[in-house]
Amino acid sequence: MDFSSCREWFLNYFTPGEVNCPRARTHYGLYQAYIVGEANTRAANHQIVREWRTMVKERADWEKYRDSLVKEVKSYEIAKAAFAEEKAKFESDRKSEEWGREGLRGKLCAAEELLSKERAEFKKICEKDNQRAYAARNKIT
Repeated sequence: MDFSSCREWFLNYFTPGEVNCPRARTHYGLYQAYIVGEANTRAANHQIVREWRTMVKERADWEKYRDSLVKEVKSYEIAKAAFAEEKAKFESDRKSEEWGREGLRGKLCAAEELLSKERAEFKKICEKDNQRAYAARNKIT
């Protein structure tokens, strides 16, 4: 096997202390370091798998929560649209009531004005009729 490409790849990647430390170890020390490193790697992998299971469960819980939030947002949007429609209907009813009152008030004022004019005319007619009748009576007596 040719390790020259690996040496070039890892050139200046490790510190000199990391390079020289394994050289100073015995075969048993290197084997012991390999065993400890392998055990640490397997423990880390085991922890990752355990956390992965928890993470999958947390992800499922989060998705359920997200779905419930999406449903709440949709129901809020529906309620908001219904409220806006009801508010518009209320405003139109209120305006029509106000306009109806204003229209009735205007009709009432016009009717009162017409009545006052007719009353004044009636008084004039009655006064003329009274004067004519008084003049006729005076002629007769």
